[in-house]
Amino acid sequence: KDNKHQKYCLVFNPAYPVQIEFMNFVYRNGLVYFPEIYALAVTFISQYKQERLVVILERITTKSLAQHLAESRNFSVDFIKKTILIPMYKFLSILEKNNLSYGCINPDNIFLDSNNELIFNERFSTPPGYNQYCLFETTGRAMVEKKFLKGEAKITDDFYALGVLILVLFSGNNKFYDVDTKIIISGKLQSNSYSY
Repeated sequence: KDNKHQKYCLVFNPAYPVQIEFMNFVYRNGLVYFPEIYALAVTFISQYKQERLVVILERITTKSLAQHLAESRNFSVDFIKKTILIPMYKFLSILEKNNLSYGCINPDNIFLDSNNELIFNERFSTPPGYNQYCLFETTGRAMVEKKFLKGEAKITDDFYALGVLILVLFSGNNKFYDVDTKIIISGKLQSNSYSY
């Protein structure tokens, strides 16, 4: 066991879509602010009596932005700009250049290590958009119910979510976590996504 770099394995169900392009990119090239992928392969899993895609990645062991917000941590404008906004823009720009997207930017999926370095959580253990809060989605994506597969997000969806995340961090809380999805969608439809 390597305590410095804890690892875990994901075994994928072939009945669900897999974001293989994103995984391949990270595995082959690495990606700044993203956990390392140590192995990516198709292998026979005796429990399932079939071959399955498996990925071994670095486990994140630090607090998410959501946990920091829950502890009433205040983020200064300078901190948000230097520690969150600039690194996230760099991360998203790399994805954009490679025709990829992250698809689930929200305080639960972004972490800060002990040096206040940004770390994105892996985003392929669930179908695209499944764990995304509707507040962080454009109106069209938010209206698709979670029981239906939303498909891959676009990089413009990521930049929209980044804007909402920055506003949440400026406000110092995420009061919308407990608001019913239908109320948020109704508010976006009545006053447009950005006004709401």
